Amino acid sequence: MVNWKSKYLEMKLKYINAKHKGGMVNNTLPLEEDIERIYQKVIFENHVHLINDFVELTYNGHNDDNWGELTETIKEISQKIRSWYNARLDGPGYSLNRSKIKENSDKLDFNLLEDVVEQMNNIAPEVRH
Repeated sequence: MVNWKSKYLEMKLKYINAKHKGGMVNNTLPLEEDIERIYQKVIFENHVHLINDFVELTYNGHNDDNWGELTETIKEISQKIRSWYNARLDGPGYSLNRSKIKENSDKLDFNLLEDVVEQMNNIAPEVRH
């Protein structure tokens, strides 16, 4: 699992160092706003990553019989992803609407999704990418 807090702090340090060296020319945003913008971008990318992991693990019903007590939760999350994010999860390949993920970021419990994806990876390690 990616440590997003560590990744955020790494980006923040890189940004601060670049700004102090004069590498950030024509920047009109205060440092706090820039850091908040970067933080929100990291959170958004984490959400996209979690949804992608979930979709890959459940794509075309793969391992449907192996999820045990997670089965109902997985079905509920799949339905929410389809409806809230305009995700086409059937057929060859799948597509996620990133703008819909951004617009509806509060609709899905991403802490639950992260826990479910971790449990799914433990149940079906051969599906990991």
